[in-house]
Amino acid sequence: MKGCLIILGIFAAIVAIFAGVMWFLASNDEDQSSLTSTYQAEVVSADARADRYDVVYSYEAGGTTYYGTEWFYKKNFNPGAGLHVCADPDSPARHAPSISKDCGASSLSGGTRTGKTTPPGK
Repeated sequence: MKGCLIILGIFAAIVAIFAGVMWFLASNDEDQSSLTSTYQAEVVSADARADRYDVVYSYEAGGTTYYGTEWFYKKNFNPGAGLHVCADPDSPARHAPSISKDCGASSLSGGTRTGKTTPPGK
């Protein structure tokens, strides 16, 4: 009887952990549906690391130049091939980098960020 209670307790703990992880993943899924404007970005720098590039990029929207940073795996990104950002037309500083011209959740790289009006490190 004692062994059954221990097994039941372990099973309940595993189910609780699984439910917690699933809730965490679902609650951290940010809404990027407002990122509908595509802008051509210029790669300012692309520092090569072991398997990735650390990229600083800029894009112009509404007469303002914004800067951002992102890293891309070398197998998915060529610094000379171009980069785009999908931005919120009502707040163009809010954006997500994309290696595709399409603005959609499947083409966005990582999360939404806020572009800065000064280059990183300045």
